[in-house]
Amino acid sequence: MFTVSASSAPAKDAYLSILVHYADQIYGKGSVMSKLLAAQAILESGLLGKPSILATKHNNLFGIKGKGTAGSVKLRTWEILNGKKVWVITAFAKNKTMYDSLLQYKNLMSKSRYQHVIEAKTFSDAADAVYKAGYATDPNYASKILSIYHGDELQRSLERNGFI
Repeated sequence: MFTVSASSAPAKDAYLSILVHYADQIYGKGSVMSKLLAAQAILESGLLGKPSILATKHNNLFGIKGKGTAGSVKLRTWEILNGKKVWVITAFAKNKTMYDSLLQYKNLMSKSRYQHVIEAKTFSDAADAVYKAGYATDPNYASKILSIYHGDELQRSLERNGFI
């Protein structure tokens, strides 16, 4: 199991390095989908702040619901329903490895409802399309992904690791 320490820049760099390497393996080096996968994993896992239990203990970097390679785990989360933030308990996928989570994301993105995400030519278009396809209920989801992608901390880490 891969563990992330939010207080350590080298640990974040190592996590990002592995994440970007795998994203490039899955979708092609530097592709829009590779970048989207990485940005969504960072947002959903809380890497740039306090990493989520779902990511650190259950290898689910995307908040994907259902079953994973190690079953499922019930956790409390919030959703936006009818314009209101509501707390719910739901079953999230639990995975054996971080890579399993990335493959689970790829499988999810291959569904027809995400066709516009896969076809997006720019990162901005992909971020907008993933929200419009119903990936998340947060109306600010696309702007959060864009903030991560354009954020200084991510860019510096990618530079230190030779990705840009």
